[in-house]
Amino acid sequence: MEQFQDIDDEHFSEKCSIVAKDIQRGDLTVLSLIENLGSLLTDTSATKRELGIAVLSEVLNKIPSNCLNAQELSVISSFYAEKLKDLHQVVPPSLKGILTIIEFENFPGQKVAVLLNALFHNVSCQQQQQADRNTIYRIFDLMSRRFSTELISMKLEFVYGVLQSIDGERDPRNLLFLFKWLKTFLGLVSLGHLAEDFFEVLACYFPVDFRAPPSEKGITRDVLADALLPCLTAVPDFGEFCIPLALEKLDSSLKIAKLDSLKLLIEGCRTFDSSLYLEKAPEISSQLQKEIFSNPTSDIKSLCLETMTATINKISSQADACEDISRNIVDTLKANLIPDSRFYQPSEDILYHVALASENSSKCVAKEIVPVLANMYVITSTMDKKLFTLRTLVKITKAYLKYHTSLNTQEIPDIAKVPILCVEAMNSNGISRKIGCDSLTAMVQNLPQEVRLKLYQYLRTGIHSPSENADLKKSELECLKNLASHYPSEVKLNVFEEDSKNSSILNSLTILVNLKEFRDFVIEHFINFLQNVETIPFTLDSMKDLLEREQSNKELIQAFLDKNLLDILIALALREDLTATLPNVSRILKLLIGPLDVSLQNEILERHLKVVYEKSARCHIYLIVLDGLVSALRRDIQVCYEVLELALEISLLSQDGDVQKVAVQLLANLINKRNDDEVFNLYLDEIQNVCLTSIKNDNLNIDPILTMFWITKALVMRNSAKGILWLDYVLKLLDEHNEAVEGLEIIMKDDYESLSSACHCNKLLIYRQKMFVYITNRIAEKYSTNKLFYSKATACLLKHTPSQAINMQYKKISKLILLCLETDEESENLNILLKIIKDTLLNDSALIEDHLEDYLTRILRLTSFKNSMQVRIKAIQCLVHFTSLFPLYKLIPFKSKVLQCLSDCIDDRKRLVRREAVEARSLWFLMDAPI
Repeated sequence: MEQFQDIDDEHFSEKCSIVAKDIQRGDLTVLSLIENLGSLLTDTSATKRELGIAVLSEVLNKIPSNCLNAQELSVISSFYAEKLKDLHQVVPPSLKGILTIIEFENFPGQKVAVLLNALFHNVSCQQQQQADRNTIYRIFDLMSRRFSTELISMKLEFVYGVLQSIDGERDPRNLLFLFKWLKTFLGLVSLGHLAEDFFEVLACYFPVDFRAPPSEKGITRDVLADALLPCLTAVPDFGEFCIPLALEKLDSSLKIAKLDSLKLLIEGCRTFDSSLYLEKAPEISSQLQKEIFSNPTSDIKSLCLETMTATINKISSQADACEDISRNIVDTLKANLIPDSRFYQPSEDILYHVALASENSSKCVAKEIVPVLANMYVITSTMDKKLFTLRTLVKITKAYLKYHTSLNTQEIPDIAKVPILCVEAMNSNGISRKIGCDSLTAMVQNLPQEVRLKLYQYLRTGIHSPSENADLKKSELECLKNLASHYPSEVKLNVFEEDSKNSSILNSLTILVNLKEFRDFVIEHFINFLQNVETIPFTLDSMKDLLEREQSNKELIQAFLDKNLLDILIALALREDLTATLPNVSRILKLLIGPLDVSLQNEILERHLKVVYEKSARCHIYLIVLDGLVSALRRDIQVCYEVLELALEISLLSQDGDVQKVAVQLLANLINKRNDDEVFNLYLDEIQNVCLTSIKNDNLNIDPILTMFWITKALVMRNSAKGILWLDYVLKLLDEHNEAVEGLEIIMKDDYESLSSACHCNKLLIYRQKMFVYITNRIAEKYSTNKLFYSKATACLLKHTPSQAINMQYKKISKLILLCLETDEESENLNILLKIIKDTLLNDSALIEDHLEDYLTRILRLTSFKNSMQVRIKAIQCLVHFTSLFPLYKLIPFKSKVLQCLSDCIDDRKRLVRREAVEARSLWFLMDAPI
């Protein structure tokens, strides 16, 4: 083994790999390897012995885990156990070797005790380096997972060895590993008389007070604290030490100590014996109340209340003791339940969380508090104070109903008054109506019939009142939904009137559509409302809103189709007296047809296309219906060319802007989904000739230009070979037809419903990035300061382009951005440009630094831009970033000019602008001041 001379040899690992391959092929055995390494392993130099062990450990690490038999591994284990007695320098590679061999499939379990005893007696864990200590902990972990039986047989010998090894660990990486492993370890072994010692070793870390160095970004105080918590509560034996520790630290002034202590008390409820909590319950309760009444932060208060609930729930098995504790808390706090008392809110919170804890505690709190509050509600004079009391009454009642199926008037006679008081509040005005409604909603399942009947009467009136407060309406609908889920027959009978033609009825019904008992009921109402010409408009509005909200609800869509809704809608849409409803009909058709499979879509098309097409050809406004019928079809369905021809004709010739918009988007939709064959390519050429001829004959007619842009978008979205050719054509139009600039926004905008995935359109994921790069390259080639429309073109492109694409192209488009800053007067465009400049400053300021003066001059101009406060603010914010991102020597030449400009901004008429200007001026003024 003369090839191994130095452990730091850069080829050390490669040489070990060669030896490992010899062992795999059978040319060498591990025992032969040990014999060949004999001169190194027995050398008087510790460095040589370290090298020999390192070679053996590395070779073992590189051979498969099934390569050695039990006898070979037994010999190697004994060898490593002996090497742990060697000098400190030899221990690290020996530990790595041990970690490697216990991973082998055939490792003999009887050798676990041999290795551990050698480790415990010869290696002082805490005197090792961090990495070596980590190796020791990984050995423990792997043995625990693979050889639990052998470890259990070692009894306290193993426990004591681990205890000695981990005691004093301070490295956060090792601690995190240990905390995660110790929960498993503590569940595996019996601690016996070492329980207190082991707890003390862990308790020294509680509460965790740790600041991670910059190099340890993944390990935080919270991560360590969350990992330690399960260890401290892992076994019942820790309970008698853990609860006093938590109470001691809860009394600390440190916030983290309070939070960790509360979490520890809650977690302990899962493991520790209830007798321990019963013994400490008065002290726990007292400390928690003290903490809550001291106006703590919201997170501490929330955990205190959760701890109160967990503690009382833990002792609930001792019914008498639980009741005594609960009654003591109630007796202490009920005097605070006076609306004007500053202790009212914390007292209410405590009582509510006590009631939530168990059946006995909920009964105790309700029995004592409900009569007091019910009486207070009656004698209180102002409605505000009444509502304050009512909220508490409802909370306590809800907690009681968590454990009881009904309002037991025999145990607590006054509890029956609570829903009646809620109904009374609903008959008042203002916020009291909403509070009463919300309160009854929470108790729906437990309301007596007489209260429900009153509630139905109120809701029936409410849903017929469309002008009501929106928040109140929302509460009423939620209440209606809860009632309908529990009492469907009663709701149908008492709330909905068959002869009503009110739009609010439909809005109320739509929230019930997902209840099985109401689906057909709701759909029948929609169908009936479509029979009356007066109710058709608001019925279509409600239906559209419902289907948009339930787009993924295939069962609902199928239920509508089963009622022949499509036939009804198309028949209505083709009526000449209902043209105002066509947009809603079209949208509903898309929502109904889009989710269907190809076969169903084909059936619908065969049944309706001819009639709708002929009507659209005679009267172009009905193209809106045709759009609803065909634009949501799947790509497998190829619509006939007659439809494309009609859409093209209307997009070019229609004088109705709304119809023309539908036509051109329908044309783009169908082209996007069309199969790319020879016939289709010839058709595209024909369209192009028509459009170019139209443009040539009438340069003022922009319709052909926008049509070409829409077709171009449809093609580039699908990555068609024709797409770039069409794009080149439309870009040539920019020089002669400045109005065509708007077409660039069509190409880059990504939220057109007609070309969306919901309409099953082809869409290349990064088509916008690809188009931005291509178009800006073309514009940059033709750049000229005389062509001011390029600035508008650039703004249209940037408005809808992902930031990654902008960063890639920034150098090429910087001149265009500067031109926009100088010449553009549109607030929206300037806001977009300034946002992009701000993002570029933060992500890659060098791109701006190369043209610092150019940018600074133009940004200063925009600090006084009259037409938009937002533009002025963004310009000033860019100046702020300049002070922190660029070298001082580059900014100093501009300092006086910037300060003068910002002095004017301080007098701006808008307060927000003045505030930004003051900050910016201070930074520029002080940037070269001595530190």
